[in-house]
Formats: sequence, C-alpha cells, structure tokens
Amino acid sequence: MCHELGLRGLSFERQKELPVSYKGMKLNCGYRLDIVVEKAIILELKSCDKIEAIHRAQLLTYLKISGLSLGLLLNFNVPIMRDGIVRIVNKFVEQLKYEPFFFPPSQRKEEQVFCVLGVFAVNIWGGKDGTG
Repeated sequence: MCHELGLRGLSFERQKELPVSYKGMKLNCGYRLDIVVEKAIILELKSCDKIEAIHRAQLLTYLKISGLSLGLLLNFNVPIMRDGIVRIVNKFVEQLKYEPFFFPPSQRKEEQVFCVLGVFAVNIWGGKDGTG
C-alpha cells in the first residue's frame, strides 16, 4: 500500500508515534498510527472477521489526540475490499469556499487514497470485484 501511495506522489508516514500529554507531562502510551497520508488522513489496517465498535473507538481516539479529522479503517479480511472500508470523521468542518466542480483540498487527498486502495485491491486480489 505504501508503495502505491509513493507512486502517486502522496507523502506518508508508517508506524507514526502518537504522544499523549496529561497535565503537561508526556506519557508513553504506545499509540502508533499505522499510516498517516499527507499529514491529514489516518489509515488503520486490520485483518479481522468484522470491524467492531472497539476498532472505531480506537481510530476516533487517534483522531482526537492527533487533531486530525479523517481516518479510514481498512479490513483486509474481506472478499471485496470496498466492504472492508469504514470512514471515521472527527469534528468535520465543511469548507464552503471552493471552486465549483473541484473537490476541496481535504477531499482531494481522500479521493487519492481511495484510488490507491482500488489499485492495491486489484493488484492483491486480481480483479475489481475481488474474485481474482
């Protein structure tokens, strides 16, 4: 996945440490973000039977602590990748001032990430429908 992000010129960080401060003291809680794309989107990678509430809560906590607004849970244990994607938003602020027919910058990043996910899924599973 990171290779595909790099091919599209998107910056990313893997296993980014997420520090937590409590009353001015930095705590080492061991939080690590799987992938952060363009310093704007957190990708949490899973391989489980289904996305549970605890997975959503984990990503929402990461969004709150990091100050970012958008995260994607990606469950690779599904026959069709689109069924394994969950979008989580924290404190969404709609951008009203942008050119018609163009996405605001934050949505462009999200669209690029979804494009990478599509290419990644086709390369891994061999077909758009995930059947090979």
